[in-house]
This record gives sequence, structure tokens and C-alpha cells, in this order.
Amino acid sequence: MLERIDTGTSLIKTGRVKWFSMMRHYGFMTPDDGTREALFHKAVLQAGGFRVPPEEGAAMKCEVFQSERGPKVSKILSLEEPEVAPPPAIEGRFVHRPNIARLSSFLPAQVRFFNSVKGFGFLIVDGAFEDVFLHKEILRRCSGRDILERDQMVLVRYGVTPQGRLAAAEVRLDDIAG
Repeated sequence: MLERIDTGTSLIKTGRVKWFSMMRHYGFMTPDDGTREALFHKAVLQAGGFRVPPEEGAAMKCEVFQSERGPKVSKILSLEEPEVAPPPAIEGRFVHRPNIARLSSFLPAQVRFFNSVKGFGFLIVDGAFEDVFLHKEILRRCSGRDILERDQMVLVRYGVTPQGRLAAAEVRLDDIAG
């Protein structure tokens, strides 16, 4: 169990929810001041009366202390969901588009691996300079599924993240046979 390191008092930080996993019961917030990300648990959300899970990008104000493993949220003071327009519907399904630039058209891709427990996998796309990262939420929002099999064929639209990596923005499991 992580114990509090006595460094004085907790600091009040503002930032955004980076991600939150219901399976793992924790997530991370990225502070606005550029300091190291802070871990927060589901119990801290519930203790503050906030919705679980929070949306990625939600504005957060919280108390942060230094634990043995790094910054940790001890109390959430406010949590405001991001104001975004609903995603466009494709064939009755919602599509999630993370912060990805220069989207490709839908291209065939082969699943290199996908780990539903870890929440991500990689796709092989002919002509791509590296494997394409696929987050489980993209898969879930586009197809309603949480699992892909190794070597399974899918259709993917991908682009470049702000960090310069390739990532899927949309994925389709149907229409691949054609």
C-alpha cells in the first residue's frame, strides 16, 4: 500500500484528466503547470461525489501529495466535463476522434496484437512507417467490441498524434471482406 511521504502539505493543482480505466479503478491527471502526472483512484472520485468514469480531457482541481511512487491525488475539489460536440455517427455508431492530425482514408490493417486488459494494441498497415496504435476506447466506440484476435483484418483510419506517433482514429470490423 502506498503511504504518504511527509513533505508538508498537499498542493492544490489544476489540470485535465489524461485517462481513466474502469478495469483498473484508477487514472491520471496532467497538471496545467507541467509537473509530473498525478495518479487518482476511483475511491477519490466517489468520495467527492463525482461521476465514474470521468471523460478524458475533463478539467480537474484537486489536492496532490507526494507518495512513494510519485504524485497522487488525495481529494478532488472540482471536475468539469469537457465541452465537446457529440461525435458524428457512422452507420448508427459513434466515432471517437482523438487529437490526431492528417487522417488517412479507411485502409486494411492486420492486428499485430491486442491486449484488452492493458487496453491497447497495434495494427500493421501497408505503407505505414510504424505500427498503428489502437486504444480500446476507439475499438469500443466504433465497433462495440472490446477484443481483437491476432492477425484479424480490420479497416482503420489513422493519423499522427501530437507526439509524432501513428494512432487509430476510427476502426471498422465489418466491410473488410469486400
